[in-house]
Amino acid sequence: MTAATVEKHMEMCISRAAELEKKISALPEGNLYCCHTGKYEYFIAVLPDKTRMYIRKENREYAQKLAVRKFYTVRLHDLMHEIEACRSFLRCVLNASQEEKLLMEKASDGFMKLLSGGMTENAASKWEKEPYRKSDKYPGSLIVPTIKGDKVRSKAEAIIANALFSLGIPYRYEQRCMIGTIETYPDFIVLDVRTGTEIIIEFFGMMDNPKYISDYNMKMGNYIRNGYVPDINLLCFYETSVNPLDSRYVYQKLEYFFK
Repeated sequence: MTAATVEKHMEMCISRAAELEKKISALPEGNLYCCHTGKYEYFIAVLPDKTRMYIRKENREYAQKLAVRKFYTVRLHDLMHEIEACRSFLRCVLNASQEEKLLMEKASDGFMKLLSGGMTENAASKWEKEPYRKSDKYPGSLIVPTIKGDKVRSKAEAIIANALFSLGIPYRYEQRCMIGTIETYPDFIVLDVRTGTEIIIEFFGMMDNPKYISDYNMKMGNYIRNGYVPDINLLCFYETSVNPLDSRYVYQKLEYFFK
């Protein structure tokens, strides 16, 4: 769980706690107790000054309001514990982040290589800028610009490219590679700087087209036969005519996978 997720959850809890406090303040004061004597049941209200008051049947509405107050109070108590737990987590993350930053500042380049599986920031940048064989099919369809400065074939691919760039994930677009015996040009090959391994990202944009689905099945079958497992070393994004690719989902999935 990321610090941003915990912070967002804490804000939601604080908002709910404020709503409960407002509701509680509008209800009569007192703590309700349900008592039993054999087959009879009756209610007692304990007021703030510790006075105990028997609630008669005709005052049932008063008892109901005290019951609601008790429920809200218990829920508020739980929320306050939840808020404190979130604050404790965030304090730990902050301290850990400061310690990690100090370590990185003092770490030697050799240590950084060991820590990152051999990939320093300079090495990752070099990998991204190295020339590679690109697809030469339909160059006229490369019309959608990205933040990085290159051009891709669709707005959906631009969403993926921009998310990769924003997250600092090095990528190559439509690089030639051999998947088994088949020459392939994946939409993206990205570098996981934590491990130095290359991950394939594919976008499938017409998943409501029978012919396209047939081609998709063949392509995925070839990937899987050659050791590429979805959500392990192969990430896929999908789109249909009525369900366009959601940029927020792309960003969240990439952040979860690579960060």
